[in-house]
Amino acid sequence: GPRPAIVNPTESISATPATPAPISHADEIRFVVLGKFTDVNVWALFDEKGASYANYAIRNEVWPRLFTLSVPERELTALAAKDMPSSITQNGEYYTATVNLRDDLKWTDASAFTADDVLFTVQTALAFELTFDWKTFYNPAWLDHAEALDVHTVKFYFKQKPNVAIWQYGTLQAPLVQKAYWESKVSESAVLLPDEGLRAQIADTQS
Repeated sequence: GPRPAIVNPTESISATPATPAPISHADEIRFVVLGKFTDVNVWALFDEKGASYANYAIRNEVWPRLFTLSVPERELTALAAKDMPSSITQNGEYYTATVNLRDDLKWTDASAFTADDVLFTVQTALAFELTFDWKTFYNPAWLDHAEALDVHTVKFYFKQKPNVAIWQYGTLQAPLVQKAYWESKVSESAVLLPDEGLRAQIADTQS
């Protein structure tokens, strides 16, 4: 190949630096989604009624979650949680684990994000036996209930020892809703749910 030109170090070399071209910024950025997204609430969004790629693309990241997956490592990373969850231990008939929450998060109305929000989300998903993604996040075959130990600590109770799909890729990455906003709306429908006696009869009939 051609050899580089030999430059005499005693000669002075003057070069005019190139002027960088100005960076052009658009007035707006448009995102194109294949498919029409619909105006659905969070319960429908992660259930059968509102499940669509278009809806997920627009709204999936709106809701807080305890953990997320880092990019590009795909490692479990604390989001609304303060640190990594405790180890899963057997506690009587249940397998339990606790998660500490950050104390600096607020909802859009400036109220604090607390363990009550997590507890309310879990209880609602389980009570209404929500399906699709909700069932992946809070699977009633595995998760029995949750408990708020204090304002920023949540304890999860599983019927059997959860695996990675149920715990790390399920409950820990589930969307969370605000109790103060949704409680009154959910309670109107909750009165229509069957009581424990009727649930037992339903289970017997199904079996």
